[in-house]
Amino acid sequence: MKKVLKFFAILFGVILIIIIALPLMLKGKVVKIIEDQANAHLNAKLELGGVNLSLIKSFPDLSLSITNLKITGVDEFENIKLA
Repeated sequence: MKKVLKFFAILFGVILIIIIALPLMLKGKVVKIIEDQANAHLNAKLELGGVNLSLIKSFPDLSLSITNLKITGVDEFENIKLA
């Protein structure tokens, strides 16, 4: 019985560590993908101030929150803040 409890405790600990560490490891890649795709599809430049990823808020879904979003126009709208 102790071996089973020990196994599940270790398994729970490993899963908890993965849930906490995964967003931290993926944050840079996700921010880069968002900026690249937005800049490729918009006729503007997108800048993200702060990005938070979490698996805990809406487990098993990934939660993404963006703060200080800036969209600046290019070409004829250069240096005009759109958002």
